[in-house]
Formats: sequence, C-alpha cells, structure tokens
Amino acid sequence: MNAKGYAAMHAKANSSGRELLCTGCGTTLVSQNDIDFCPFCESIVYTNSKSVGASDPGLLSSVSAIKASVEAGKLDEAEKAYAALLDKSKNTALLYNSGILYIRHSNMELANIDYYREGFMEENAQHRANSTALMYSAKLLLYKAISGISKDIGSGAINALNGRYLAFLCHIKLGDYKSAMHVIKEISELPQGKSRDIVLGYSNLVLLSAMGNYKELVPAAEQFISKNGFFVNALYYMSYGLFKTKKAKEAKALLSIIKDDGVNSVDSLLEQIG
Repeated sequence: MNAKGYAAMHAKANSSGRELLCTGCGTTLVSQNDIDFCPFCESIVYTNSKSVGASDPGLLSSVSAIKASVEAGKLDEAEKAYAALLDKSKNTALLYNSGILYIRHSNMELANIDYYREGFMEENAQHRANSTALMYSAKLLLYKAISGISKDIGSGAINALNGRYLAFLCHIKLGDYKSAMHVIKEISELPQGKSRDIVLGYSNLVLLSAMGNYKELVPAAEQFISKNGFFVNALYYMSYGLFKTKKAKEAKALLSIIKDDGVNSVDSLLEQIG
C-alpha cells in the first residue's frame, strides 16, 4: 500500500475511532482497535479517560499532571510525581513508565555535553555524571518492574498477556534482547485470540527495530497493518525501517501522516530526513 492508502486508513480511524488513554503516561490516542499501543511509551492501551476517571480519579489526575510536566521539560518534577504515585499504588506498569522517564532524562543530560565549551569543561563532566546516575536509577526501576510482573501474573493481579508484554518492553529498554525474545515465545504460547495475535505481531516490530533488522522491519509492519488494521505505531516503525534502508522520501511521506499523533520520535526523525 502507498502513502495515500495509509493516509485514508488514518483518516478513517480518526473519524470513527474512540479516544483511548494510556494510564502509564497520560497520553491519549484515537483508535478503532479494541487494544492499541501508546505512541509515547508503547504500553497497551484499551480504555478511555472517562472510564479511568470514574474508576480511579486519583490516577487520572496524577498521570495527566505527569504528562504536563514532561511536555514542559520538567523531568525532575515528573520523576517525583511518579515516586509519589508508586508510594500509593501497586501498579507495576508505573515502574516501567518511571524507568523510561529516567532513560529520557539520562539521554537529555548526554545531549547537553558540548566539547566546544571554553575552559576546563567541568560542566560536561557534571552532565556525564548526571546521565550515569539517572541511567542507574532507570535500570533499577526496570529490573524491579520485571520482578514485580512475575509476582503479579502469579497472583492474578495482572493478566498474563499484559504482564508479559510489559516485561518484554522492560527487557527491550534494558537492551536484553535475548530475554525479550524469550518473552515473545511465552506470549506465543498463550491461548490464541485477537488480542494475543496483535500483541505478538507488534512485539516483533519492536524487537526488529531494536535489533537493527530494518530490512525485515518494513515488510513486517506492512503485514501487521494488512492483517490487523491501522496502528499509528506500526506505521512509524515502517517509516523508520524505510529511513534506515535509505528510502527517506517514502519514510517522510508516511511520517507526515502521523506527525500530530504524539509518537515519541517522529519530530526528531523528520528533522534527520530534512
């Protein structure tokens, strides 16, 4: 399918879909699907803000405030808010979201290193030290999430599909692709169903991208959308694969379709393409 066809699918989803809320980071998206994936943190999403507000108004208020802090660049404030929320909640997913926020903060500290500074560059050393400390905190949170997920699945506090997918994301963020592949195998062994098949197919896209297997990523994303319908994140991965295989023009055409959908890396990728 060409960009025009994907644009039509996107327009249809926006006009007839429902607004879903990610209860981990506060991002909203419009989707026609029973389940979808957050364009910011990639968590599974399947409920709307009205439902969350009715069942847990405190959680809705907290994640909305965290989202506002992140968008304003106040990452310290968002990290403190997650810590306060984790003190009150046993929601393992929040450990994952807190962990990836620390990774984001760590990367921002690295980006502030400037080798063209005048003087002895003490500021660069501080940014590097900050980045290391933040990444250490991120890893602790992600490993704690993996441990907690295993317990939650055993106790029934989280269903097996959601739990294993969340563990998969943690392994991906930790760069542990061997463990991520093992979790994909566990997902494939769960009872067959539409939701399982969607999560399994999407997990494969995430893994292909993380491992740099871009030649397989593009056809895998095409097949995923053909089989399951329109998913914003799947189109992003297709775009990313095209860009990495030196098809920048095609990538830009697809990215322009989803540039306002909140996907975490769209703006930076468009900037690279120029």
